Amino acid sequence: MQAVAVLDKHHQWRQQDQTALPVYSLTKPIIAYAVHQLQIEPDAPVADWIRSDWLPHTGLTVRHLLNHTSGLCDYGPLPAYHQAIEAGAPWRDEDFAHHTLQQPLLHPPG
Repeated sequence: MQAVAVLDKHHQWRQQDQTALPVYSLTKPIIAYAVHQLQIEPDAPVADWIRSDWLPHTGLTVRHLLNHTSGLCDYGPLPAYHQAIEAGAPWRDEDFAHHTLQQPLLHPPG
């Protein structure tokens, strides 16, 4: 499967084909750009944007998420993730939260 999507100089999406694919971490540069453009404080708590039933951990900041120091579980090595992708059924947001955000932290944030 191959898909390409780009932003043009007017910040409009110009998708080259209609192939659906999970984006997950591919969105990180876009999110970082949005954080910058919206002047969101990098040390602001993530709890300001993610529901506590999806992310029960406290003390996580936007900076922790953007630089991979949050301690959150990585979905990449999880067999359930690969099975879902192979089946053509990427996780819904609720599934992603269950397998990652709601798991014990791998290490303290930072």
